[in-house]
Amino acid sequence: MTFLTVDRVCAEYGATRVLNDVTAHVAEGEMHVLLGPSGCGKTTLLRAISGLQAISGGSIALAGRRIDALPPADRGLAMVFQHYALFPNMTVRQNLAFALGRRGLGRARIADNVDRMLEVVDLTPRADALPAALSGGQKQRVALARALVLEPRLLLLDEPLSALDAQIRKRLQLELKRMQRQLGLTAILVTHDQDEAMRMGDRISILNAGRIVQSDRAETVFHRPADTFVARFLGEANILPAHLIAPGRAGHAVIHPAAFEIVTDLPLLEAEVVDTEIMGQLVRIHCRAGGEALRVDRLAGYGAERPAPGDRLQLGARPDAVHFIAPTSSPSVPDNTSPDP
Repeated sequence: MTFLTVDRVCAEYGATRVLNDVTAHVAEGEMHVLLGPSGCGKTTLLRAISGLQAISGGSIALAGRRIDALPPADRGLAMVFQHYALFPNMTVRQNLAFALGRRGLGRARIADNVDRMLEVVDLTPRADALPAALSGGQKQRVALARALVLEPRLLLLDEPLSALDAQIRKRLQLELKRMQRQLGLTAILVTHDQDEAMRMGDRISILNAGRIVQSDRAETVFHRPADTFVARFLGEANILPAHLIAPGRAGHAVIHPAAFEIVTDLPLLEAEVVDTEIMGQLVRIHCRAGGEALRVDRLAGYGAERPAPGDRLQLGARPDAVHFIAPTSSPSVPDNTSPDP
């Protein structure tokens, strides 16, 4: 069931159009991720939904009711930013209670709601601590709790975990996903991290040049990218020139590094090893085939020998692991495009 509808929304910064006829649908209870390179419009779209960015065309509706003309405070949304923005002179409990107090709730109800939310984010033991005494991960959980205690109809998350170190970020990704499911929240997450998008998103919308170029379930976007831009942006897929014998159409074949198999007969192609690198439990084999650079991943295995530069490998792949992309006229970016810094 569609809960949020963004219909042909446009937005400008001065003379520059940042959103160009963007249409998106967010289902009730899902974590919807907006992903794309720097300047693609993903944060602008989030701000337009929240009311912090004016739109010049289109409409935004929540549960069937248009909200694009409403001020931010009347939209029933809550937003969490990358920076915690906690009140330094207030305890954790007071930070949460302040948001509810502005709504005019009674003292007893505020206390009950705050205690419940402290349990959800596992911060009850730190309820009376000041922000300066908290770790980065704890501060971010306070920021999340301060938004969640308002019981928003829609939770907007603008790269809330990007300032944390890798291990804490991964743990909070799981915690945030658990909270979202536990509370039955509908949430939209902006991130520059492809792994975070795949780990947390029920659906992912990929933006490029102010447009959504693909919006689908996370696994579909990864394994069946709509065009070469999406394939290049999501991970490190091998993108090779390809030709369909029938109906005789040229395009590109997308094969992920883990989909390649080293075979002894009926190879898809033969490649020469250029170099290898250890990536945790994987060995990444860098090859060349017909002038094209390839990446092949294999489990490292104990005692397994790595191929040496100059070795030749026969590579195969299951038919369902090869995705064909026909030529497209959608906006594109250079092959070396990187995500937001």
